[in-house]
Order: sequence, then C-alpha cells, then structure tokens
Amino acid sequence: MFGAIAILAALQERRVTKRGQKVTSALYENVVYLMGQHMAQTATTGSPPPPMSVRVAAWAV
Repeated sequence: MFGAIAILAALQERRVTKRGQKVTSALYENVVYLMGQHMAQTATTGSPPPPMSVRVAAWAV
C-alpha cells in the first residue's frame, strides 16, 4: 500500500514538474504495518494467532 501511494505521488510530481522521482520502500516497516494486529494480539493474549489460510480476507494483498 505504501509503495502504491509513493508511486502515485511520484507520477503526480512528474506530471507537474516534468522531472522524475526515485521511489524507495522499506520492507520491514511495511511488513510490521501489515502484521501489527497479529503482533498486538500475541502481546495481549500471550498466545500466537492461528495460521491463516489463503482464503482469509485479512491477507488482502
């Protein structure tokens, strides 16, 4: 999600200024954002969340 927003912002900047942009994305921060609810559940309950199958909508990526 962050990468898509960065790309859209870079495209808009290119359209306005006629200059390209370099887009970088940190993998760790993106994964922590996606896993935040599961990490909070583990920290609160003390037990890990159950494995998720490919049919679970929580993995909407």
